[in-house]
Amino acid sequence: MDGSDPERVIRLAVAEALARVAEEDTLGIGVGAALERLGASLREVLGRALDNRVPVTTPDFVDLCRGCGLNRDSFDLLGH
Repeated sequence: MDGSDPERVIRLAVAEALARVAEEDTLGIGVGAALERLGASLREVLGRALDNRVPVTTPDFVDLCRGCGLNRDSFDLLGH
């Protein structure tokens, strides 16, 4: 994957993550509004993570991850 276009990276990564979540019944997320909220949260978090102007260790980013329900382990899973 070409990493030079952050928007494309975010779009592809979120699409892949949502496809995997939709296939995994044990997560209990299902489809519809919950999946849409997850997609929006992932786009926002990944957008901030890929923005090299803002360090990901800022309190705002940490609060964003907490607000999306992402802990260190779940954020790490996004990279896989």
